[in-house]
Amino acid sequence: MRWRCSNPWWCGAGPEVRRDRVRSGVPGRYELTRRRVKSVAASDRARCEDDRVPPVRPYRGVSASERTALRRRQLLAAGLVVVGRDGVAGTTVGAVCTEAGLTKRYFYEAFSEREALLTTLLDDFHRTLLADIVAALDGIPADPVARTRVAIDRLVSSLEDPATARLYVEAVAVPALEALREQAYEDFADLVLRHVLGLRRPGRKDRVTALVLVTGITQAVITWLRGSTGLERRTLVAHLTAMSVRAAAR
Repeated sequence: MRWRCSNPWWCGAGPEVRRDRVRSGVPGRYELTRRRVKSVAASDRARCEDDRVPPVRPYRGVSASERTALRRRQLLAAGLVVVGRDGVAGTTVGAVCTEAGLTKRYFYEAFSEREALLTTLLDDFHRTLLADIVAALDGIPADPVARTRVAIDRLVSSLEDPATARLYVEAVAVPALEALREQAYEDFADLVLRHVLGLRRPGRKDRVTALVLVTGITQAVITWLRGSTGLERRTLVAHLTAMSVRAAAR
């Protein structure tokens, strides 16, 4: 089902996004839909808050460590939902726990503070995107145009989830997240130089060019998502591809 985002922060976005991607929190990474976050949390909380059951013993065939890992995934999925709805500033420990259906005790069992959860979400996004791009490039001919197009297409796809895009954009307001995003720029620049352009020994100018492309293309995609360019998705990817290849060839 396709829809246009109704999020007040996101209203006016040109491209359509999938409703199920917003509902799922972090599809493919945490494998918990928003509905499952609440239903699993309710039953899990009832089991785990029974003081008669030692926390180190299995319960109904599920070990204590497995329950802890499950609650952590619930909190991460709920955290992304809250970011998409309330923004990074509005993502409080209480809001995340309410969304996940868990008490604050379980939040601090998994994360030392709010920033730790946000940092994990952003780091997971970066790592997943890097892996997706590398996997997508596997088997693509050593053609800079084709490989650049694939990399940009994967970036666009990853940011089409409003919650993920909002986390990325608003990371600048949190020092720990901004530092992580700066490191991600370096990592993506390395990916562009080695996996996209195929440069084994890139020079200093090559690295500067790659950094400009990574930061500029990312911002262009975010601007497009807000509906400010008037371009169709295919046109955007083609234009950014051509521009990147020309810049890298200089």
